[in-house]
Amino acid sequence: MMQSIIIITAVLAGTIASTSAVSCFPSTKTIKLASTTGKGIGIVELEAYDSSGKNISPAATVTSSSTRGTYSPELAVDGDTSTYFLTETEDEEAWLQLQFDQAADLSRIVIKNKFCGDISDESGCLCRLSNAQLQVNDGDGKEIMMENLQDTCGKVILSTDEIMSYMPDCEVPTPTDFGSVYDAIDNSGYSAREAASDNAFTQHAADSPTLTKFEALKLIEVLKEESIPHQCNVAITRDLSADFEKHSVVFCSFNVPIGLFCTAEIQATTCDQFTSPSQGEIYSHGVASAIYIPDITEADRMMDVYNSSYCARIDVYYGEESIFDKTFTVNLTYRNYMQDGKYGFAASLSEDDNTPKFDGGSIGLGIMIGFIFGSIITLAVGAMANEKKKQEVKASEITSLTSKTDSNAGGEFI
Repeated sequence: MMQSIIIITAVLAGTIASTSAVSCFPSTKTIKLASTTGKGIGIVELEAYDSSGKNISPAATVTSSSTRGTYSPELAVDGDTSTYFLTETEDEEAWLQLQFDQAADLSRIVIKNKFCGDISDESGCLCRLSNAQLQVNDGDGKEIMMENLQDTCGKVILSTDEIMSYMPDCEVPTPTDFGSVYDAIDNSGYSAREAASDNAFTQHAADSPTLTKFEALKLIEVLKEESIPHQCNVAITRDLSADFEKHSVVFCSFNVPIGLFCTAEIQATTCDQFTSPSQGEIYSHGVASAIYIPDITEADRMMDVYNSSYCARIDVYYGEESIFDKTFTVNLTYRNYMQDGKYGFAASLSEDDNTPKFDGGSIGLGIMIGFIFGSIITLAVGAMANEKKKQEVKASEITSLTSKTDSNAGGEFI
């Protein structure tokens, strides 16, 4: 079973001169993590990345002050997040050390800490690393970094700026040096993440935030307890390519969590039946949008009022795999009417819709979309296929209905 863990990312930052004549990064021979509380420590992984972004920890010789049972220090560098290292509980001078045969350029350190049980960590295992010292020495034994990890209790992801203050004495690297990436919590810049998998998402890696799969999974642990900021709406369209035939359009937008790749889609189904990953444009930042043009059948036209339910879904990808999704129900009420011998209809969010009118969540700003009652907005739909109609809608003119509908005409924010 995979152990529950927390990420502590140490980006080397500061003004101490590098001992390497080749790169801007410090030439590192040893890394030591030491407790200052008089108690034992335990971690899942300690990863040291060189200037090319490679984790060099597996090549190190690993030693520790003590070992509890079979939880040996080698397990802290084996690249397996289902294993972990522990010292003896009452080890008053607990430490873990990595020593490299050859000094290597060091760009960052990632410590994957372990909690006990679930994310609530009632046993306080996350606190074991509180005030631990992280020391880095060069090939001559000279100390090039000494940092205190401060309070690690209950932390899921620590901002890099809160932990590390040392940086090699060189110019700030450009995105081509090690990728342009951002902290998933506070959007502050920090050094290279593991490259995206070699697939359709890779094309976004050069100019978009990326996280390792481990980091993505831990961020998702947070998202599971939060509501992704989103808004949905409905409008009436006139299809410019089909003699201004009227359609309803359901459209939703979602805030994209920084550092993740997302897709969004709306289907005419219930959310418990929307089981396949959403299809559509790949979004890596900003707002992920989805549009759906429902069918209106002759039977629908015969009813004065009828209801329809749709499901909007956002998927978070790592590589080609959807590793997390959230769905939102959109309930609509349609009202048919005749005006001057012509059929017309209005669409609005159902009054009994349980979805909040606005869902801003607590992880980002809300998305401002929609339209003012009585106004006209042009929506570029593009070459979007309506699977049921099998026809292309090139552009639509979205119109809020006025006098023939109630005050909810054209839809409200969800």
